[in-house]
Amino acid sequence: MSNQKRVFTGTITNTSFVIDAQSSITHISIKNKSTSSGVITVLGTLPIGSLNPSAIDVGVGEIVTIGTGGSVIGALTIVAAAGEFVDIIASQ
Repeated sequence: MSNQKRVFTGTITNTSFVIDAQSSITHISIKNKSTSSGVITVLGTLPIGSLNPSAIDVGVGEIVTIGTGGSVIGALTIVAAAGEFVDIIASQ
């Protein structure tokens, strides 16, 4: 039973949620379940060449999924402003 995946499920609002390597997350799905026209943001930390990471907007009803094929996600920040709701499902 030691190779079973553990799964996190939760909803955030009016806060930020930070994933780092110590979380041991290998897969995450993020859904903006807000009812308003607001957006949530997702920000990674990996620069590619001369491009630095920047936050992306996730609109109402949109889903972002990040999977690494078994490697740990290094760092990721999810931000939900006041009145915005984000569903998160993540696994190790």
